[in-house]
Amino acid sequence: MPAFDAPLVLDSIERFQCSYTFGLPSMVQLLLEEQSRKPREVRSLHTFVAGGDCVPVSTQERFQVLFGIPVGEG
Repeated sequence: MPAFDAPLVLDSIERFQCSYTFGLPSMVQLLLEEQSRKPREVRSLHTFVAGGDCVPVSTQERFQVLFGIPVGEG
C-alpha cells in the first residue's frame, strides 16, 4: 500500500492471514481505534513490533485485549 491506512491494514491482515507486522506507536493507536470501531478477524497475527518510540503501557494493554497478542518494542 502506498501509505499507512488503518482500515486497509486490518482488512489485509484478515484477508491474507498475516502473522507478523510492525509499525510506529502512532500506527498502533490508529489500529486500536479502527479495530474498536469495526472489528476484524485477526487471530492469524502472532507478532506485532512497534519501533521508533515507546508504546505507553495503557496502549499495550488495550492492544493485548483487542488483538490477543502483546506489542513488542524494538
